[in-house]
Amino acid sequence: MNKISIIIVTYNAAKTLVAAINSVINQPYLNFELIIIDGNSNDNTVKIIEEYGAAISYFISEPDNGIYDAMNKGIMAAKGDWLFFLGADDTLNKHVLQQIFEEKTIDPAIQLVYGKINILGTNKTQGVATNYINLIENNIPHQAIFYHKTIFSTITGYNVQYKILADYYLNLKIFEQGLFKTTFVDTAIVTFNSKGLSNRTIDFLFFNNQLAYFIKVKNIHKNTPYLAKYYFFIGVGYILQKQYFMGLKHLLQAIKISNKKGYSFMLVIDFLLSKIHLRKKYALA
Repeated sequence: MNKISIIIVTYNAAKTLVAAINSVINQPYLNFELIIIDGNSNDNTVKIIEEYGAAISYFISEPDNGIYDAMNKGIMAAKGDWLFFLGADDTLNKHVLQQIFEEKTIDPAIQLVYGKINILGTNKTQGVATNYINLIENNIPHQAIFYHKTIFSTITGYNVQYKILADYYLNLKIFEQGLFKTTFVDTAIVTFNSKGLSNRTIDFLFFNNQLAYFIKVKNIHKNTPYLAKYYFFIGVGYILQKQYFMGLKHLLQAIKISNKKGYSFMLVIDFLLSKIHLRKKYALA
């Protein structure tokens, strides 16, 4: 049986952590280790972790340089064949480890297994089979991915310069390089809380660097529709930095090249309304 390292990164997660831990330890698939990396919480998070000490293989609580720094610590501590990163406010779906690693036949050559997520509080499920080009437009949530340990022997963890989207950057590198074999499983792996930090927090550096990379290195034309979201978020970032001309230029480009012009236009309007406090604010990471 494959050993699964399930890594939970926490910071002041007392309200949701019990459900996350229980969703792991109640799995009938028993060959796993639970690793918790805490960022020096000041609520009851550490107390909860200590109460579950017998079920936790590795735990540390200390200041870190953000969520991806903590996830890199989890990678270093992991001893499993496969690594999985569970959000402290998410839950593993029942029997999912058994469904994937016992009931399904995973080719031994596969190094990344990804599936679907349920959205908490809705009837929605997200997740489809993808490739590098499709991934440019739509990321796979890391809560839907099992990474084989060999990936992290080649790619040294998460790039911590990206405060919100280092997982996106990692996924793009995995699919781009063609060094790793991937497979999609038609299974909902987690119930995902979509109200987290990244909902309206812009990783400006990621979008800016990746847009330049796609155009200059991958030779993707600047007017390609699936680049529209990069122009949008770069535009938002510029305006948040009070560089209004550059911001509006990128927002207009996003509308211009989008295959869904009406939707892109509404995103821009939503952002502009947020500037006058009629919608939830955007912020820079």
